[in-house]
Amino acid sequence: MKYSVIVEDSRVVAGGVGRVVDMTGLIPDGVWAIQWDSEAKAGHIEYSDGRPNLAITSLDEFDGLVAAWQAAAPIPEIPPTDTEIDDASLATLSKAGSIEMALGEALFRVGNDVRVLKGQGTITKAQFVTYLRGLLR
Repeated sequence: MKYSVIVEDSRVVAGGVGRVVDMTGLIPDGVWAIQWDSEAKAGHIEYSDGRPNLAITSLDEFDGLVAAWQAAAPIPEIPPTDTEIDDASLATLSKAGSIEMALGEALFRVGNDVRVLKGQGTITKAQFVTYLRGLLR
């Protein structure tokens, strides 16, 4: 797993999941950021006080930080606006070249529930398929 720690922002990203973490007492003074790759067992510490980066081969010194990340709630994602959804749908249709191709692309990306445009709620994937088939008639 890859870790990125940005001390000034109190942010830790581990495996692509960002969280705000209280780093009080967990990070030495002068540390700006920490980068770590657990598969390569390599990383480095970046300093804000002019010291050169320090290569590290263990994250043991920062076990408390890893535990704090595990305990913290994920940073919430901002859902796309209706305009962004509409724009993405038009771009998909334009790229696909036909409604049939866009339907295939949409179904590939859809989970179990589908957000209905213009904030009308959610429908099941089966309901979405039925609706789109109706458009093709």
